Amino acid sequence: MTGDTIRCSAFKFTLMFMTVFAVLLTLGLVLRTTKGDGTDWKSKLSHSFSAGDAVITFCVATLACLGVFSWIVYGGYGLAAVPIRIMQKAHNDRTLLAEQTAKASSLPAANKASGGVEDVEVSQITH
Repeated sequence: MTGDTIRCSAFKFTLMFMTVFAVLLTLGLVLRTTKGDGTDWKSKLSHSFSAGDAVITFCVATLACLGVFSWIVYGGYGLAAVPIRIMQKAHNDRTLLAEQTAKASSLPAANKASGGVEDVEVSQITH
């Protein structure tokens, strides 16, 4: 990747984040609840925040929830995919070892007796 494509990708993700944050700020202002005169803890908590604090708290909480949800999905996929990939890699390694052993056993007997592999062409081993 060139520097321009990296900058373009970074700008794209930054622009997306700023758009999501602006939408959340707007939603926080529009969907703000009215403050009640009750004596329960919710009304006391809502009285302690000004309009700006409530909007910022809403944005941070929403982004935190999205981040935790993404982390759970990403981690869940990783925990499920890693053992499968390890098994596939082990199977591929065993298959490759068996193929290399079969190729090595088909080499001329003179090379086996002398203990040298210098006379063997590379194409015999790799193909």
